[in-house]
Amino acid sequence: MATDEDGVFTSPAENLALFKSSMGDLSADEVSRALRDAFDGAGPLVFISSPIGIEGGEAAIKSAFAQIEAEPIAAPAAEAKLAWPYASFGPPGHVVERKRVEDLDATLARFANGVRLTVKPTTFSADQVLVNVQVGDGLLSLPKNRSTLRWAADSGALLLGGLKKIDVEDTEKVLSDKIYSLGFGTREDTMSFSGATRPEDLDTQMQVLAAYVTDPGFRPEAFEHVRSLADPLINDQDSSPGGVMQRQLSFLLHDGDPRWAMPTRLDVAVAKLDDMRAVVAPALAKGAIEITVVGNVSVDRVIAAVAATFGALPDRPAADTIPEGAREVHFPAGVQEPVRRYHKGRDDQAIFLIAWPSADMLGDFQTSRDLRILEKIINTRLFEQFRIADGVAYETDTALETSQIFPGYGYIYAFAEAPPAKQALFYALIAKITADLKAHPVSAEELERAKQPRVELFTKARQTNSYWLTALTGAQADPRRLEVLRTTIPALEHVTAADVQRLARTYLTDEHAWKMTIEPQGLAPKPDPAAPKATGTAVINCARASDNRLGDCHVVQETPPGIGVGAQALMMVPNLTVDPAKAPPSMGGRIQFTLRVRAPDPGA
Repeated sequence: MATDEDGVFTSPAENLALFKSSMGDLSADEVSRALRDAFDGAGPLVFISSPIGIEGGEAAIKSAFAQIEAEPIAAPAAEAKLAWPYASFGPPGHVVERKRVEDLDATLARFANGVRLTVKPTTFSADQVLVNVQVGDGLLSLPKNRSTLRWAADSGALLLGGLKKIDVEDTEKVLSDKIYSLGFGTREDTMSFSGATRPEDLDTQMQVLAAYVTDPGFRPEAFEHVRSLADPLINDQDSSPGGVMQRQLSFLLHDGDPRWAMPTRLDVAVAKLDDMRAVVAPALAKGAIEITVVGNVSVDRVIAAVAATFGALPDRPAADTIPEGAREVHFPAGVQEPVRRYHKGRDDQAIFLIAWPSADMLGDFQTSRDLRILEKIINTRLFEQFRIADGVAYETDTALETSQIFPGYGYIYAFAEAPPAKQALFYALIAKITADLKAHPVSAEELERAKQPRVELFTKARQTNSYWLTALTGAQADPRRLEVLRTTIPALEHVTAADVQRLARTYLTDEHAWKMTIEPQGLAPKPDPAAPKATGTAVINCARASDNRLGDCHVVQETPPGIGVGAQALMMVPNLTVDPAKAPPSMGGRIQFTLRVRAPDPGA
């Protein structure tokens, strides 16, 4: 490799010697002169990218830059000595209930304040301890009638916002001798913080996690940084069929439920930190907390670390109150003609997809495992025929979702990425595969080829901390997950050819099949000027100023949700004033009204 790259391998000691010999007696003055010479006589070049027009245009940008450039530069103030401000959360809590699950070698505990803890000591990795903290109820708590800014929190705005008493940069400095990590994401039934540490730094890891749950910083600069990255990401995703699929498929397979919607450009343009805070802060402040710790550490050691942090917090509920209808999720109705979406990438790339509704996970463990084997068989047949034999696909794949959160919800889908002209061939092949699976039992050899890799996968995974962390997370909130752990491998081994055929007949029906194509933008139909324009409505709540202008507005409801209707309405608000004679009644200085707007085209 070094030869191919026209280089040689060097040791750290050699690198240090080379650095010293090349730098010699280089002084700070020489470096300063070189920098001045490098920047002399050119620029400055100011580049600004914005999804909406900048008032005043180029002249306003030049004026703002000139003002900043004219300001005197003050010498940096001496840095105060940093200290980690979250070493104590008050008197440690105490455990009021503790029981051991013998067959899984796990311990379940509950603290007096309602915080729950699951611990599994392992010896898989000598210096690894993995932690998951579940707070609140995730997507279940989000509205079904409008989009929210959970995407901003999930994209890093929450973590990059640091803590109220210390920002991210200073946290890294003051804890530089510790090993810890931090992750965050909104899941279907929780907001999830994660960490990875070593046994000796477990206390620090728990302090960091508890600090983010109880005292997040919500810094505007972190939010704006994440917001600035969202629009380029959308552009990147729009440039390939895979990117469009990543953005839209989950939303579509949940029948347009905005809890699974990704932000549109309009959503990004009007996004505000306060709206993200409104999504995250209530759950962090009052949500139920369940912690899972897996790794090379004793149960008592974990209990002590949690007692000093999460166990010391004010009382938390055993479970959160789920809004009515929150668990109702639907698969889209079957279609004869595919739902069409378009990408802005290469003309020879398209994606063809077909999906069917299936069962959930917890209603019947065995059915979910039977479905997994059915999915793997479809996967293999599609790959061998469309990718290998026909040689027309760049990629083929399948997926199965059997929900543990939403009763009755699940799906199985298959897709291929191939030239647009191969669409008919793909759907014909899928029809042939599904017809055969319904008409004939699979052979013993094909069944074993589908089952054995899954059994081996789970057998090996059980020797890793990450598997057990995922498997045990949320097990106290829903003990059925422990049964999933116990039965996964036996259930896979139990699948028969008759089971596969029965499920193919049950679920792979033409009536319920949903299809989607993602084709090059050049194949999109030309807009018909005579066609009626699609519209949507948004209910907006605003503060009413003394001059009858509106401000501090947010979306209460949008129809249809999840495609940017509410954001479109918010962009109209600065041009509106209140007619005192016709204004709706104010409540606490705020008014609520409905705007009808042109609905953004979700297929564009």
